[in-house]
Amino acid sequence: MKDFLLEIGVEPLPARFIPAALAQLQTNGAALLKQSRLQAKSVRSVGTYRRLALLIEGLVEKSEPLAQETLGPKLSAAKDAQGNWTQAALGFAKSQGVKPEDLTVVQSPKGDVVCAKRTLPGEAADKILLRALPGLLGSFDFPKTMVWNETKTRFGRPIRGLVALWGTKPLSFSYSGIKSTRAVIGLPALGSRAVKVAAPAKYVPGLKNACILVDPGERRSALEKALDLAVRRHELKADKDGGLLEETVFLTEHPVAVFGQFDERFLKLPEELLCVVMKQQLKFFPTRKKNGRLAPHFVGVRDGISEGQKEVQEGFERVLVARLTDALFFFEK
Repeated sequence: MKDFLLEIGVEPLPARFIPAALAQLQTNGAALLKQSRLQAKSVRSVGTYRRLALLIEGLVEKSEPLAQETLGPKLSAAKDAQGNWTQAALGFAKSQGVKPEDLTVVQSPKGDVVCAKRTLPGEAADKILLRALPGLLGSFDFPKTMVWNETKTRFGRPIRGLVALWGTKPLSFSYSGIKSTRAVIGLPALGSRAVKVAAPAKYVPGLKNACILVDPGERRSALEKALDLAVRRHELKADKDGGLLEETVFLTEHPVAVFGQFDERFLKLPEELLCVVMKQQLKFFPTRKKNGRLAPHFVGVRDGISEGQKEVQEGFERVLVARLTDALFFFEK
């Protein structure tokens, strides 16, 4: 058995596209194995807004043999009066790749007919995958698609890289004019430097070492911990809105919490309005005091390492103050 990895590197996908795309990738990948008679221990998908990946663990090296039965001409047309095979029967046997003496007679709704039984041998898994991968990439159903080059390929966003590994062996194929390699695109905050993947089992931990949490569950856990840590020393609680939390998981590859504040005079605005500005417009998490009331603080989330945190915080605060100043002006008028 060997493991298999397929990664589709893309330009940033909308966060709302990604959960459904990952579900499709896992479902269609499992269906591909079933149709190809390939057994595997597990099939799962992971990804971010810049990559969709299929991981297959314990994939057998060869598909299972397939027993086939093909019905041919009626017995009355297959044998002459002396009981010998006719040209119709001999031609049928030749077309099915079996010897005439191996033909059998079975009952069917049409009466007794000639039947050819044969067993198709198993095929190497890497050959099956190479043949099936373009179809798998073309099976996605996005709410909206883009066309970006002369191949007229449609995808949620332009494809910029492909990685296919069968064990430690790269599988070479092309799709939308992109040739597969063994290097994935790195984190933008680190200059998008390529990260080479030695084997499928090292994909998730290898990207983690490059500051990319490719597993959505791991990314969500890291985000929640970062939010809690950002507000703990201020004795506040982050308003972890479920929808915003889910969206932020798919807006980042390495979520880093940035704690900020705004003038208390904006608290005279209705809480619903403040939350609309912070959550919906800016994707910031409001904070609450122990009594449950909003505090003049928020937590923004940046994607990437925490260098220049102060500058990012100041930028977040300027944007929020501008929005709240407009809101306060129109609310008072």
